[in-house]
Amino acid sequence: MLSAGEVIEDGAVVILEGRVMEAGRWADLARPWGRKGQVEDLGEVLLFPGFINSHCHLDYTGFAGKLAPPESFTGWIKSIVRLKSETSFQAYGEAWRRGAEMLLRAGVTTVVDMESVPALTPEVWHGTPIRVLSCLEVLGYGESEEASGMVRAAVEEWKGRFAAVGGALNVFPGLAPHALYSTSSDVMLEAAGAARFNAWPLSLHVAESREEFEMFAEQRGPLHAWLGERRRIAREVPASPVRRADQLGALSPATWVAHANYLGPSDDELLALRGVTVVHCPRSHAYFRHDPFPLERLRNAGVRVVVGTDSLASVRIRAGECVNLNLLEELRVMRGGGPVGDPAELLRMVWERPAEVLGFMGRLGSLHRGSNADSAVIPFRGKPAEAAESLVHHRGDVFGTMVGGRWHWREEGAG
Repeated sequence: MLSAGEVIEDGAVVILEGRVMEAGRWADLARPWGRKGQVEDLGEVLLFPGFINSHCHLDYTGFAGKLAPPESFTGWIKSIVRLKSETSFQAYGEAWRRGAEMLLRAGVTTVVDMESVPALTPEVWHGTPIRVLSCLEVLGYGESEEASGMVRAAVEEWKGRFAAVGGALNVFPGLAPHALYSTSSDVMLEAAGAARFNAWPLSLHVAESREEFEMFAEQRGPLHAWLGERRRIAREVPASPVRRADQLGALSPATWVAHANYLGPSDDELLALRGVTVVHCPRSHAYFRHDPFPLERLRNAGVRVVVGTDSLASVRIRAGECVNLNLLEELRVMRGGGPVGDPAELLRMVWERPAEVLGFMGRLGSLHRGSNADSAVIPFRGKPAEAAESLVHHRGDVFGTMVGGRWHWREEGAG
């Protein structure tokens, strides 16, 4: 058993009503607990906490392989806008459910998801056991009162959708004003204020591409030109995307910033000061051939960095290859890009660190007394010292995934 860097050989967990009552060696737990309930021997496996995917677009799962690797980020934005307009409501729903199934089979038990088609909920929530922080995507270029009304209406509708499930599901509300280039300053300002007022997490894309950085910091480049043609650029004092997001009140300890690939001077220090969490999406990063991710700079400044899958719309696919939403694939790509070599450090980015941001430290991302019984298993016959390395190197589906003490995915013949 592997949890929080600790490896327990011949480990066991005692589960009651979806929670871990005790965790330790089987020899120590067998006497007090072995006769009090059902005992399941999983065999030669590695048991570990369920993964937390910190940034995902489940409803884009059907876009895998439908967009050619882009020559520019702006070109890709144009392509996905067109693709979205051609996609049916039914296709979005099927994609969401298929993506959630992929995550479950890959050992993910919690996901922070961007909901671009809110009408899919709450039906799709009922279709997965995964814990979902569902962040309503907000797009728009309204100004002043128009922006206020737009955001207020969206928030009230989102509240209504959560009220409809009555707390019966593992879903939680969040807000996701998409990006500085896809929302007006007034909409971003209103969305950030609404998130604070409702004590909701806020997720947004910031400094994802060099073209975005050029647009805001230098007021030039292809993204600036394209949005200028569409009359969606306000005259503002040049500032890096991070600085601009801060000016609009969007940076706080409740903020998940996806990407942060291109930073201006002292942007790392500002992110640390605001307590922001940065989500790195390694396969998406590689897809766009961005400059090396500034991991060391962010870590040295004290910024918490976690990992997400983004969507399959931005994953390179070889001919005949089938790709899935899989955090272990993300960790391997991240490791290949350096400078992270320690597998335990990589795993912390999909366990304890996102659990802390969610406010569930000790409940998610670990297997200790009081934690939720969210876990997964892979076959393992190695030495305890090899556990973390073996997990990071595991390819394909896990052997089984448990959420709240119940198996919701088991490979045929497992256990």
